[in-house]
Parts: sequence; structure tokens; C-alpha cells
Amino acid sequence: MAITTNLLRKLRFNQRGISNVIVMVLSLVILVTIVSNIILWSYQMNQLDWEKMHENFRVISVAPSDHSSWFSTPQEYVVIEGSRSSGTFSDTQLVDDSFETFVESARLEIEGSFSIDIVTYPLEHIQTVESQMRYKANSTEEKLYIKAYNWSSSVFEDQGFNTTMGHVPSTEWDNYSLNFSDQWQNYVHANGTVKLRVIDETPDVNQTVIDIDFLAIRVVIDGAEFQFQNNGPSTLNLVSIWINNQTHHQRYDLDVFLNSAETVFYFSSDIILPSEPFTVRVVTKRGNIAILS
Repeated sequence: MAITTNLLRKLRFNQRGISNVIVMVLSLVILVTIVSNIILWSYQMNQLDWEKMHENFRVISVAPSDHSSWFSTPQEYVVIEGSRSSGTFSDTQLVDDSFETFVESARLEIEGSFSIDIVTYPLEHIQTVESQMRYKANSTEEKLYIKAYNWSSSVFEDQGFNTTMGHVPSTEWDNYSLNFSDQWQNYVHANGTVKLRVIDETPDVNQTVIDIDFLAIRVVIDGAEFQFQNNGPSTLNLVSIWINNQTHHQRYDLDVFLNSAETVFYFSSDIILPSEPFTVRVVTKRGNIAILS
């Protein structure tokens, strides 16, 4: 009996010891978890603080804008009549010393497709569309016409343009500019596509040579254009912009990313600049602010 009693006492003692060990182990696990979380939180805070302290950006400029950038064709022109003599469509994307050359047979007719960036320049804010061609010819005997595809009537035409008289070529570089006027919606697809055709006046026996240095479209639109520059070591995200003057205080949402050492132009059709003087404040996701007065 005494032996049994002693064994039970030892068992109770051992259970208390095991319980104490379990409590100590659990307490240690909890302590380690808390300390780890504190260290991780401290590291994350230090990392965020470091990133915030090293953001270095500025607003270089802000100005009202009444038109978009130019949109050139991203693919080769389709030659309907005549032939391509030299160059490629990429030679018509910039005003420079490179150009694409076409030769008429009895006629010359080429077609290009252009795309308006309707995310940056929404259709509901567009006032009209303009086109411009910089070119020269070896003959001035017949006019050239630029016509656009009418998505309603399914034909190429220039109805409603500011001029339908065509353009007399020059043997030196010259510009042929058009405005689609208030009929522009007929010539712009819902996805922003515009199709243009360059057509000569009448069939003839002379093979006119046309050099095209630039051919593109742009939209007329009210808005504001900003230039931002990131001088810091890491990418930053611009999330809001404030435009303030004595009577105007307006906040606008942004979602612009700038890589390190990058300068970007940003256009907004939603921002209408107030009368001067005014102040522009741009805020990053990390909370830094750049100011231009």
C-alpha cells in the first residue's frame, strides 16, 4: 500500500513538471512570435521610411493643352493603285530625313490605318480630328486628296472637312493639313480607329513620284499636360494632384508610375486649369509632395 501511495505521489509530481514544461514552451513560442513580429514590423517601417525619405521627384511643367500628340500608322500602308518604290511606313512616323516613296501607275492610291489613344483622349472629350502629311512630288500637275473612311456610310470621303479642294504638290517639302470639323465622329470608330487614303486627282500617263516624310492624325481636345520627373533611386506612384488658386481648390485622382530617372508627360482631359496664378501639388503613394507654383 505504501509503495502504491509513493508511486501516485511521484506521478502527480511528474505531471506538474510536465505541465510546467508545456507552459514554458508555449510561453517561449508566444514570446518568440511577438518578438519576431516586432522585428519584422520594425524592419518594414524602416524600409518604408527609407523609401519615403529617398523619393525625389518634381513637377517640371504644367500647361493647358488643346490637342493630343500625333498618331502615326503602326503598320505598312496598303497600295491600292501604284507601287512602293522605297522606304517603309516607319519612315513616315517622324519629320526627319527619312521618307517612303510611292510611284503612280495610271493612278496613285494608298491606305493607312491610325489609332487614337481613347484611354488618354476619351471620345466624349474630343472636339475634332486633324490630319497632316508632309510630302513632295516630282510633278505639280495634279492635286492630291486625303479622304477618310466614313464608318456610317462605309465609303472613303471628305464630306464635312474644312477643305475638300485637295492640295497642289510641290517639288519641295510641303504640308497638307486637314480638319475633320464637326463631322469627325463619322470618321472615328468606337475603338479609336481612323482610316485614311491618299489619292491623286485623275488618271494620266505620267508616273508621278511622291515622297512622304510624315503622315499622322491627332485630336483637338481641352485638357492639361503635366511633365513629371523622378530623380530618386526607386519607382514611385503618383496618386493625386491638387490644383489651387485663390478661389479654386480641386483634387484629382492619378495613377502614374515613374521609374528611377524617368521623365513622363501626362495628359488629362478631366483637369481644366484655373486662371493664373495657381499651385500644383502632386502626392505619391508614400505621402511625399512636389509643388509647382
